[in-house]
Amino acid sequence: MSDEVIEALVCSYMKTEQPAYSFGWQGGEPTLMGVDFFRKVVELQKRYHLFPLDPTVYIISAIPVQVRGSDLLFVTFAAIALCLLASRYPAKRAAELVPVEAIRWE
Repeated sequence: MSDEVIEALVCSYMKTEQPAYSFGWQGGEPTLMGVDFFRKVVELQKRYHLFPLDPTVYIISAIPVQVRGSDLLFVTFAAIALCLLASRYPAKRAAELVPVEAIRWE
C-alpha cells in the first residue's frame, strides 16, 4: 500500500461524522508490511489526530501517540519469548514419545 493510499484512506475516514474514530489492523498483510508501514500510520496519527475523544466525556481531546524504539524492541522480544516458552512444554512431551508406540494403537 503506497503512502498516498494510506493518507487518502485516513483523510477520507476522518472527514466522516463519527462520535469516535479508530483504526484496526489485522491479518497477515499489515504484519508483512513491516515496521515502516506502522511508522507511516503513526505519523499520520500525529498529523491528523486520528483518535479524537468526545471533549464532553473526556478531559483530553485526543489519545496522545508517542512511539519509542525501545517500546518496539521490548514488545518484539517479549512476543518471541512468550512463543518460545509456550512451545517448550509440547515440544518436550513430543520428544519423549516413541513414534512406534504412538502409531501402534491406531
